Order: sequence, then C-alpha cells, then structure tokens
Amino acid sequence: MVTFILPGGSVHNKEWAEASAKKLSPDLHPRPIFWQRWETGVKEDDWIQKEADRIIALMADQETSIVAKSIGTAVAMTVLAQKPAPVKKLILCGLPLNDLEESDEKLYEALSYFPAQNLLVFQNEADPHGDLLAVKQLLEGINPEIKVISKPRRDHEYPYFSDFSDFLKQSQFTS
Repeated sequence: MVTFILPGGSVHNKEWAEASAKKLSPDLHPRPIFWQRWETGVKEDDWIQKEADRIIALMADQETSIVAKSIGTAVAMTVLAQKPAPVKKLILCGLPLNDLEESDEKLYEALSYFPAQNLLVFQNEADPHGDLLAVKQLLEGINPEIKVISKPRRDHEYPYFSDFSDFLKQSQFTS
C-alpha cells in the first residue's frame, strides 16, 4: 500500500510533504506529491482535476492511503469521487473553507460514502484558512460519524506525523 501525501497549494508546503514522507513509517510507503504548477509557475483553472487525474494514474488499482493538507484536501476529494475503491485510509488536515467557493465545498460530499472509521480530520482551533466550527458543521452535515480532532494552534501548520502514522497503521479497514 502506498500513502500519497498531498500538500497545500503554495510551494512552502513542499517542506510539509517532505517532512511527512520522512516521518511516516517506511512500511506505509509514503510518496509526497509535488504540484506541477510549482515547476511551471502556471496555475491553470482546472489544476485540481489535472492533479487528481495524475494521482489516479499513479494509484492504478493498488490499495492507497492519502494524507492531505489544505487545498490538497480538495484534490483528495476529487480522487475519492472518481476512484474510491483503492482508497483505504484518509487523513485530511486544515480544510481551507475560508479560501473556497461554496461550490468547492461540495467536493467534500465525496466523504458521504467513505467509511468514517477510515477517515481522520485535523483542524487547528484557530486555523486562519478554516474555522473549526465551520469545518465541524460541514462534515457533520455529510456524515455525523466523521471524527474531527482539534489541536490548540493558531496557524495552518499540521506537524502531527506520529498521529498520522498511528492511524494509518491501524489494520482495520471497512469497505
């Protein structure tokens, strides 16, 4: 099983993706994804769909886990909506609700059919990109069993690598 790490949109998130890959257990086969727009400098309107297509191609049909941060969560939701079967575990960090259009929030509806016990959401108490209460309300409306873990931070950083590893290493999957 491979674990794809989907970072936030700005290039400084490359460090988070690399740190996640280094600190996750090697048996999780972490694979950080670097957005193509970081290389090209061009942010295309449909970049989320293009990156989702690239991840789906990399997944093939192998069992996959995803750890996503910020706008990477929207890419993860696009992947989940299009190819849910290989995705076994999912960690979402810092949903950027303050930065999304209302129509973008509908991407998270892909969680309505994903087993809540295979999903973990981290949202910092005072994340400037996503209000904790708004995130909880959105997810509760999709599936009240989704677990949101609040951490006492006032930023958009998610260095909870040991929590990620512990959750991903739990062997129970629900289909």
